[in-house]
Amino acid sequence: MGDDNFAPVLSKSARKNRKNKYFRPEKTIEDYVAIFERKHEVLQNSKFTTHLKKVLYKLIPQHDRSNITHIRCLAIGQPTEADAVIYQASILALLQDWFSVKGSHVSVWDPIINDKDREFFVKVMGITISEDDFKDIDPTKILWYAPHAPISVMESLLRDKKTSPKYFLANFIPDYETRLLTKDLNSKYPGLKEAIELSTQLSLSSLEEWNEADNLVSQGCVVISPSEELTKVEKAMAEIKIDDRVDIENVSSESLTLGKTMVSYEINKFSENKDRDACGNLGALDGKWNCIKLDEKLSDDEVWRLAVNDLGVHVWVS
Repeated sequence: MGDDNFAPVLSKSARKNRKNKYFRPEKTIEDYVAIFERKHEVLQNSKFTTHLKKVLYKLIPQHDRSNITHIRCLAIGQPTEADAVIYQASILALLQDWFSVKGSHVSVWDPIINDKDREFFVKVMGITISEDDFKDIDPTKILWYAPHAPISVMESLLRDKKTSPKYFLANFIPDYETRLLTKDLNSKYPGLKEAIELSTQLSLSSLEEWNEADNLVSQGCVVISPSEELTKVEKAMAEIKIDDRVDIENVSSESLTLGKTMVSYEINKFSENKDRDACGNLGALDGKWNCIKLDEKLSDDEVWRLAVNDLGVHVWVS
């Protein structure tokens, strides 16, 4: 009688090997280094990175960029559990590089971070982990990054005006107006509600021709370039360097030449039109958020692959 109908008897080790046919060994720190490097290269070559750098450099003047010494990152998630988080960590690495912030001044926190995640942030990225950090640092020296942070985190950051961010890369604030009920905004999220009301939405297209002079004007100051045809008022101020700031309220209504492009504006017109928006309309002179959504002009594939949907850059100007 043949044994075709009988299941073969496997040894204990053979049964174990068959059971673990699809077993994947736990990733080592070297594995995460390789994964991070691959995804970082993809991110660096993406249109998103081009947009992000352009927005940051347009909205934040060079003088203010050089003043940023710390980066605080919240709600980033677990890089050892999700590829999307590694992309978000890669964005953090780009920010660190662009603003020349040393690793000890880059701090991340998310309550779900485990020991493997800690190893990734500390050993792979060379940054620190802290639940409560940079409390004593001037807010103008901190760039905040909170990718896809829960609404409770957004509210806690925006409610206290003394410590709230000046430079904030996070969920696009104006979008919350359509995502939340008015009664919830009023009762549960007053900080976010006020931020929405004080938001000036800009577009990537509007930044194309926006130069350094326009940027400084939008923040309530002017840059003066010496010229052969200066008025008496201008001559008195001719020693002011290109990057020096002048309070608009204390400047004569005489026409001054702004920026390296030598574009002339009437100062009295600025003071009379403070409620206009930025980028050609000069906006946010009284204290508002200038906001740009980063997924504009990106393909759906890139937006979701890099997990950058809904992200926006927010800069407080006063």
